[in-house]
Amino acid sequence: MMHKIAAGVLLLAGGVTVLCLGVSYGAYAIYTALLPLVGDAPASGIIAVVFLIVPVVTYVILAARAKERAKQVSMMSVVSAGLGLLTTFLTRRR
Repeated sequence: MMHKIAAGVLLLAGGVTVLCLGVSYGAYAIYTALLPLVGDAPASGIIAVVFLIVPVVTYVILAARAKERAKQVSMMSVVSAGLGLLTTFLTRRR
């Protein structure tokens, strides 16, 4: 039983690490792409809006709508949906 718990904890820690590294590399890639276009401070602001403010606002909106329908919205589903939309938006613009 302890082996399963330890394996689950390690799997969770590894998954969180991979997720954080992926988001960090994605943010840095977008920052690097925006840097020659808009400069240092605006590129940082755009990244902050995309990776901090948009998921929080999306979560608040979906949580408010979920109360009407009596459903629970998890933060991970909102963040993954937001990143999926961002990825789709960025790949279609090329």
